[in-house]
Amino acid sequence: MNAAAAQRPHGFLTKLTLAPVVCACVVLAGCQSGAGTAVQGPTPAVVHPMLEGVPLPPGFRLVDQRSFVVHTDGGRHANCEFRGSADPASVEQFYNERMPQAGFTLLQRRFDRGECVLDFASNTEIGTVRIRGGRFKTTLVITINPTPKAAEPAQTAGPPPP
Repeated sequence: MNAAAAQRPHGFLTKLTLAPVVCACVVLAGCQSGAGTAVQGPTPAVVHPMLEGVPLPPGFRLVDQRSFVVHTDGGRHANCEFRGSADPASVEQFYNERMPQAGFTLLQRRFDRGECVLDFASNTEIGTVRIRGGRFKTTLVITINPTPKAAEPAQTAGPPPP
C-alpha cells in the first residue's frame, strides 16, 4: 500500500468527524444573527401618498384594484389594501407603537375571522387596521373615515310670536 492510499481513509475520517462541528457552527451563527435583528430598534415607518399621516410598515405595496381614497368637504374616506412580507405579529406591534405617534389612540383590539383588527381614533379621523396572514404575504387593510360630528343640540323654539 502506498503512502497516498494509506492517508486517504484518515483524511476521509477527519472530514467526516469535522462535518458535524462545521454544521453546528453554521447553525449557531444563524441563531446569533437572528437574535441580533430581533433586538434592533423600532421599525421605521413609511407614508403612502394616499394615506398621509398614517404610518405604513416598510415593504408593503398598495393593491390598486382593491383600494380607494375620496376627499370631501367632510374629510377623507379611504380603504386601502397593502401586501407585504412582514409577519402579522410584527405588523400588529408596528401599529401599536406607531399609531399613537401619529396622533391616534387605540380604541379596541379584536380577532375577527382570522384577522387581527385594531380600531384607532384621532381628533379628526377614525381608522381600522385589519391584518391577515397568508401563505406567502401579509395583507393589511387600512380604513380611514372622518370622525362622526357630534350631534348639535336641538334648537328648541318657544311658542310662535302672537
